Amino acid sequence: LVDEPREQLWSCATDSGKELRIPMNAGIAGECRATKQTICIADAYQDARFNQEMDRKTGYHTRSILAVPILSEERSEQVVG
Repeated sequence: LVDEPREQLWSCATDSGKELRIPMNAGIAGECRATKQTICIADAYQDARFNQEMDRKTGYHTRSILAVPILSEERSEQVVG
């Protein structure tokens, strides 16, 4: 989700419920938000935009990524997630 006041993107880890935050324009999620384009990556570790730090923090090993912008129903130009 987009946290405009803090200029961050955030989510919760599904296994631990811990809040995860990154700068709004960082990495693959940031690019997806900025361009409003879907990004499909078969091997995350082969993509330079992928930040392996999140995997280290969570103990998860990301294999592939499908990033899809969620647009506001009221304002289609606004990304909300």
